[in-house]
Amino acid sequence: MAAPIHAADDGDTTTLAPTLEAAARDLDAVGRAPSEAEPCVVAADKGYHSRERLKALADGVWKTRIAEPEPAKAICAGVATRRRAKRCTPIARG
Repeated sequence: MAAPIHAADDGDTTTLAPTLEAAARDLDAVGRAPSEAEPCVVAADKGYHSRERLKALADGVWKTRIAEPEPAKAICAGVATRRRAKRCTPIARG
């Protein structure tokens, strides 16, 4: 089985579908194609995590084991503030 190589500027979440299609073809060639009766497991790092992608794969032939990104961490503004502060403000992500 071989994995396709994607361009470096292609995002992980956009390359997952073509990679799974290639994997399904390779597995089918050796009689191990994923099916609802016998799904295959996909393991990937947090770069591949996408809520929409996980929902799309949820009831299919692939069972996902994809790490979730870490939650936002707290930061303090300014060196002096960091020295004095006992609390930090959460980073806003959006």
